[in-house]
Amino acid sequence: MNKLIEPILSKIYSELSKDPSPSLSLIGGKAGEALYNFMYLKYLSVTSNIESQNEIQQDTLQQIAEDALLYNYTYPTFSSGKAGINWFFTFLYKNELIDKEDWEFLCEDDNELAKTALSLLENDNYDFLHGATGIAYHLLYAKSSLFTEFYSRVFVLLNLLANKSTEKITIPNYDSEKKQFDPIQINLGLSHGIPSILKFCMQCYKQNVCATEARLMAQDIINYLTTHTNEDKSSSYFPYSVEVNKEINTPSRLAWCYGDLSIGYVLYQAGLLFNDQKTRDFSLEVLVHSTKRQDLAEARVMDASICHGAAGIAHIYNKMWHYTKDSIFKQACDFWIQKTLDFATYEDGVAGYKQHNPVTSTFENDYGLLEGAAGIGLVLLSYLTSDFSWDYCLMLND
Repeated sequence: MNKLIEPILSKIYSELSKDPSPSLSLIGGKAGEALYNFMYLKYLSVTSNIESQNEIQQDTLQQIAEDALLYNYTYPTFSSGKAGINWFFTFLYKNELIDKEDWEFLCEDDNELAKTALSLLENDNYDFLHGATGIAYHLLYAKSSLFTEFYSRVFVLLNLLANKSTEKITIPNYDSEKKQFDPIQINLGLSHGIPSILKFCMQCYKQNVCATEARLMAQDIINYLTTHTNEDKSSSYFPYSVEVNKEINTPSRLAWCYGDLSIGYVLYQAGLLFNDQKTRDFSLEVLVHSTKRQDLAEARVMDASICHGAAGIAHIYNKMWHYTKDSIFKQACDFWIQKTLDFATYEDGVAGYKQHNPVTSTFENDYGLLEGAAGIGLVLLSYLTSDFSWDYCLMLND
């Protein structure tokens, strides 16, 4: 399969330079595309003996750096704003592509981002992509030791949010588009819901940041997830969301953003981290069941993207294969990698790829990390190299 993948990687690298979007964001803009370029050139440095450090498109990085300074904290979020861009700069710093002085200068507004995250939480917005959790997750990656008081306040506010639930069980849904808090709805998506809070708590615990508070909240969410599954599990164990006092019986798609795959993956990691065999066994039950969902229509897979497409599915199975060495996950990974390759059929696409727009029911060019060619390329690179160093930005890190 390598011979099929390598030409696509080269095409993606070439096509990303044609992106007309002015966005600098990590998830859908230039920063995410530059992340792919770095990983691709790192791969070439091994396979073709080029010096990736000198090939990383310094002009592009300089332009991103100059333009990013204009973002400040006006656009704070991880998905479309400065938190995600600062994470990218931190990634470059950790990989010795920029020096400490430049990194600190480019990310000097992290203090303001922390204040913004608290303000978002005070207004109920804990969303990973569009709210406080993404900012806090970036700061854990970058400078956790400098934000002790910040994290203490984060957990105070998260517990206050949990108390707003009508059942006082876990944190209710916040609709970032409507800017509306719903005390009777619990969002189960990694992209916007309580699995992202669980992953945040796990990262805090690993880094000994408010470890006691993080462990308690993580356990509450684990208990909630493992006891709120569909009555009919023939399709999926988990729905998209749970409404208090209503029957739980809504199948969800197979994807990174929502559903069994990402929930099962985070629960598996939680079982390992907290030495919780019961949670680990449950997560494996969910994940093994998910490998049977290979009908694209039933799984609601319309494209190759990370967010809700074949690449995101393949990547999580790839990581489960590396965790467990269970051939069922290797076979599932290979199946979805092949589907990822099969989606590269558009002559006017980005390296053959287009993403499905559910609003217009059309297929559109997308160069970005979450829904476009850059993310597809990163997944294919990880498949070839087993290098997962970039996927902290999707809460999939070990």
